[in-house]
Amino acid sequence: MFKSNRPIKRRFIFPTLGPAQSICFVVGSTCIVGFLIDVVVLGAPFILSDLGWRIDFFQQIASRSIIFLFGVALILYSVFDRRQLKRLLATFCLVVGVVSLVSSLVVIHDSLETKNRTFQDINEQEVQIQSRIEASRTSGNFPPEITLSELEDASIAIAQQAEAVKLTASQNIVKASVSTIGNLAAFGVGLIGLSRVGMRKERTHSSALRPSLSK
Repeated sequence: MFKSNRPIKRRFIFPTLGPAQSICFVVGSTCIVGFLIDVVVLGAPFILSDLGWRIDFFQQIASRSIIFLFGVALILYSVFDRRQLKRLLATFCLVVGVVSLVSSLVVIHDSLETKNRTFQDINEQEVQIQSRIEASRTSGNFPPEITLSELEDASIAIAQQAEAVKLTASQNIVKASVSTIGNLAAFGVGLIGLSRVGMRKERTHSSALRPSLSK
């Protein structure tokens, strides 16, 4: 038996990738697939025209965006030595990053619309209650143990309570919208940054080859 002097080739999951790149590709793909599964499960059924659905959907996307960004970064690293794949992935990052930034503008609009609708509902409920109090005070149709001053105090208390509810609702809407907008904006900027890294490295490599080719 003769032993072959040929070097033993180690086989990884992807023969064209090294061990570190293969690991990054697997982990990155897993992150992206998990993110897409969450998007489909949490978003179904997709009702883009519904304001409440859009707000909840963008909140879910924003809270999970770092997983997608991490996965894309790992895949970009794994294919960094392959020009076509790197350029394709960089373009994909640019498109998704711009979409994410535009989505943050949509969240701003939806948050303002939600705030206006919430205030309108509170105002309508307050008007209904105040109308009943005013009708009772005008007609005198109220229990004898309740005085007019107590009705006036109740009217003032309802107005104050309505303002407190508005303030609480406004704070909650602002907190949720700022968190969603911040995450979407950071997500978009991060993807655009990855896109620039991929494209810039490609241009730098090409420019470095030009002097040697000219000689």
